[in-house]
Amino acid sequence: MLRVVSNPDKLREYQGKFEKQFMLATPQKINCTINTKEGPTIAHIFWLPNYGIWFYSDIAIQGNRWWNVFGVEKPINLGTIHPQCEVCIPNDGINRRVAGAFAEDGNNVFVLHRGNRYGGGKEGMTSDHFWSNYRYESEYMIDGDQVNRVAVIGELGNKDFLANVASFISWMIKLQEVSE
Repeated sequence: MLRVVSNPDKLREYQGKFEKQFMLATPQKINCTINTKEGPTIAHIFWLPNYGIWFYSDIAIQGNRWWNVFGVEKPINLGTIHPQCEVCIPNDGINRRVAGAFAEDGNNVFVLHRGNRYGGGKEGMTSDHFWSNYRYESEYMIDGDQVNRVAVIGELGNKDFLANVASFISWMIKLQEVSE
């Protein structure tokens, strides 16, 4: 059974491996401004044309988590973009208010989504809505003192990892658009 990762050293290691998966795909680096709740942030976005997604990660913006944000429209150099999907990961301990997580099952490490806190707080973006529309792989995870259902985004190091991430991101964006 999957077990949530809460050790800060392992979380840092797995976040590094997560980011490395995107770098191994030799993405195009594009300079953009990302609009955030805290204001505009100048960033180097990584566009993965083979997967039709862009990726950006930072810890400084959110403080207690890695802010892993995605979109499906190719960014324009020096343009402004808006994150369309987030898979944030706590950087210390268990934080169920953060939807993303890493989990271990033996020597395998998975990137997960809890099915909560998505859609930028828009009305109707509830856990019930997520799970009633979710049709992909899910598992149950030992989540500290609880056992919770989670969406399995992908296994770090797996050859299909980026395709799985791209599929999940596209699904999440469509889910949000349909609900508007």
